Amino acid sequence: MPSGGLLEANEAHFRHLVQLIPDAVFLNENGGTVFANTAAVRLLRAESVEQLIGLPRPELWRADFRELVDQTLARLLARPGREAPADLVLVALDGTEVPVEVRAVSYEVAGQMTALAICRDISDRQRADAALRREHAYADAVLIGLPGTFYHFDAAGRFVRWNRNLERVTGYTGEEIAAMRPLDFFPEDQRERVAAAIAQTTWAGEGQVEADFVTKDGRRLRYLMTGIRFDQDGEQHVIGIGIDVDARRRAETALRDERDYADRVLNSLPGVFYQYDADQRMVRWNHNMELVSGYRAEELAGTAPQRYVAAEDHERLAAWIDEVFRVGSAEIETELVRKDGTRLPYYFNGVRFDHDDRPGFMGLGIDIGERVQAEAATRQALARMRSQADNSDDGVLVVDPAGRRVMQNRRMAEIWGIPPEIVENPDLTVQFEFSARRTTDPELFRERIRWLERHPEVTGNDQIELVDGTFIERYSVAVSDAEGDDHGRLWIYRDVTERRRAEQRLRHLATRDQLTGLPNRGLLQRRLAEAIEQARGTGRHVVLLDVDLDRFKVVNDSYGHPFGDAVIAAAAARLSSVVGGDGLVARHGGDEFVVLLPGLAGLADAYLVAERILTCLESPLSVEGHDVHLAASIGLSAFPGDGDSAQQLIDNADVAMYRAKAKGGGTVAPFTHRLGREIQQRTELERGLRVAAELDQLSLVYQPKVSLLTGEVTGCEALLRWHHPQLGSVPPSEFIPVAEDSGLIVPIGDWVLHTACLQAVAWQAEGLAPVPVAVNLSARQLRQDLVSWVSRALRATGLPADRLELELTESVLAHDVERLVESFARLRELGVRLAIDDFGTGYSSLAYLRRLPIDTLKVDRSFVTNVLTEPEDEKIVQAIISLARAFDVEVVAEGVETPEQLAYLRQHGCAAMQGFLFSKPLPPEEFAALLRSGRRL
Repeated sequence: MPSGGLLEANEAHFRHLVQLIPDAVFLNENGGTVFANTAAVRLLRAESVEQLIGLPRPELWRADFRELVDQTLARLLARPGREAPADLVLVALDGTEVPVEVRAVSYEVAGQMTALAICRDISDRQRADAALRREHAYADAVLIGLPGTFYHFDAAGRFVRWNRNLERVTGYTGEEIAAMRPLDFFPEDQRERVAAAIAQTTWAGEGQVEADFVTKDGRRLRYLMTGIRFDQDGEQHVIGIGIDVDARRRAETALRDERDYADRVLNSLPGVFYQYDADQRMVRWNHNMELVSGYRAEELAGTAPQRYVAAEDHERLAAWIDEVFRVGSAEIETELVRKDGTRLPYYFNGVRFDHDDRPGFMGLGIDIGERVQAEAATRQALARMRSQADNSDDGVLVVDPAGRRVMQNRRMAEIWGIPPEIVENPDLTVQFEFSARRTTDPELFRERIRWLERHPEVTGNDQIELVDGTFIERYSVAVSDAEGDDHGRLWIYRDVTERRRAEQRLRHLATRDQLTGLPNRGLLQRRLAEAIEQARGTGRHVVLLDVDLDRFKVVNDSYGHPFGDAVIAAAAARLSSVVGGDGLVARHGGDEFVVLLPGLAGLADAYLVAERILTCLESPLSVEGHDVHLAASIGLSAFPGDGDSAQQLIDNADVAMYRAKAKGGGTVAPFTHRLGREIQQRTELERGLRVAAELDQLSLVYQPKVSLLTGEVTGCEALLRWHHPQLGSVPPSEFIPVAEDSGLIVPIGDWVLHTACLQAVAWQAEGLAPVPVAVNLSARQLRQDLVSWVSRALRATGLPADRLELELTESVLAHDVERLVESFARLRELGVRLAIDDFGTGYSSLAYLRRLPIDTLKVDRSFVTNVLTEPEDEKIVQAIISLARAFDVEVVAEGVETPEQLAYLRQHGCAAMQGFLFSKPLPPEEFAALLRSGRRL
């Protein structure tokens, strides 16, 4: 406590007195604060009085007021005196700016100058003043914008205000009107009457006169002027409106509107309007006051404010009214009590005004029920949010616009490993810095936060990697209200480490073959495309080797699919070890692999790799105790010569691989443009085959089957023909492989079966002897439900089952024997016959003949052609005939063209024949003619 100052005079009495003052009180000696009351502590958001003692003076005031405060304090400390009240802005300790009204005096006690300052918070008053100014501005705008000519002059006849219409009608400028008097607008012969009307207005309160306005250019305009007197600052003023007489009705309406203007304005105001006189009696109100309070007009007149406020708030209300009269304006939030006793939360403001030298006040009451409910809902929502955040698996942090922590859940500290002392530290930058140091890129972490703080409208979403391998997903969004005002930022942190690992595993699975672990087609496509782009323009080659395992199907069928999978895995491992770092080995599906060799200087290197692959597969693979012998067919394509894209290289390598297989396997075949042309031709054939049946380009011819015992025709084989409008007759050897490879053999085979059955029925309907018809089947056709397919055809065509024979080649029998045994057993039950075509050319097992219900073996034409000249072929023919006898099946020799061949076959017991010696394949009508002729061999 300083000595020699005011406090020493009567310290105890002074302290007690100033603590009762609701305004902030400061004592200053020698430029420093030596005393402050508790109101000052609240005003400056301090924690105690001691925090304010000795506080440097400049820090208490906003920068633009510091020089004024220094000058004022210098005057006060120089000599005793009093300063006029001034509105300044204090800066609280938390940085909040507080508008205050400052009253300051200085005293000299015992030679020591002491300055005393009383600061009153005028935030509420400023808000009320602003509202009142808005109302005044609104009233001015309305008055000036009234229709007709508006004028306002004082007791001396000086114009105070007018509207633009007065300038427009009279032609005078605003400066000219300001220098004129009311009578200047009227002709000499009417001025006396106009002056009398003005006098009547001043003593009677209102007056009216009809006269001529004389415009600046001399024109006369008949106007009806209506004036009203009102007192302003003790003087009598007149306001009036001039209405064109020619529009009297409109003028009279406008005059009535003007008289009612004030009421209309008041009734249009939001909320309840009230006006009280010096005795606090209600003298004016708007219609809303009646509606809201429930009282009628006669019940409102003369009532006190306390009637509309609950008894427990009367003391607060009295203090508010006192503040209105003392300060000039004030506001209060309380409950409006209606006539029926119900209560509504309301905000009331009051503004003092003097009328006839007597003070009164008026104000506006606004229903704040929605706001109160919203605040309650906000508190509840915040509580729910805190509860939900504490139970969330995510770390949640909410900061205000100043970057201060508003809320943070427990999970936030758990995810980041933040110690309690940092969580409890109010300085949030400490926590952010702790988190930054835990990341693999602290500066990027800090910069991202700074950037989002500079751009509050931006929503952030990224992932952060910690030094311990943890991945955290960060989401940040601005917190704003419906009006777009910024209220801070929400940060959400989620530990996504496990999700990242799962995604990595999924990416691995998505790019790897599950059986072998090798890259799959998708990854091969991407790596190949990248290699092509890297090699483009460098002179380097990118080579693709399509490696297909030969004889793998035999292994798969013999040992089963699980064993086959093990063989594929073992082959993949061997290929990978042979190729090594020279390239990439991918599984392309089934028993097919693709080797990518990027950046080669020449194709010779690729051939060396291909030879190493062939050599490595010559050694048997040891799988589950078995030695498996495999070989490979390799197709080779290279960028840039064989294609410009990944898919082109893959397709061309595949074409070359099939050429290697056609050569017998175990070799390498490069792609050539001739192969490309062949593929193009095959593509054109495939395109034509797709519509051949619809365009009626397909037909069947029938080759007779003749008994070698009787010489009679005992059946026929349906053979497919295709006549293309541009290509002419396409040989079956060209289009049948295309149909099989493309899958078109299935719909074409369906057409063949139905057509052949219908034709056999048609011949029988013509009265011809019934003959069985044989239809060839391909491997693809056997993949469908064979029994159902044949049964539907027989039902649809009406052909008896024993008139149909199905022919299969030996190679077809190698596909899924178990299923074929079951299917053909059921077909045999129906009566359908089964023949094995081209017997002796494939890899038939005698077990097939024993297990399948075979009716006929057909000796391939290649053996029949050379039966008389090649001893080996002769032995094969004799063996097939002997085998047929042993299994009690019929033998049919194909391609019999000479009498010598016929004699040989008869001599050795062959049962039947087909061939040009008897007849070439015939169209349906010619075959019918053959049957009618009864011709024999």
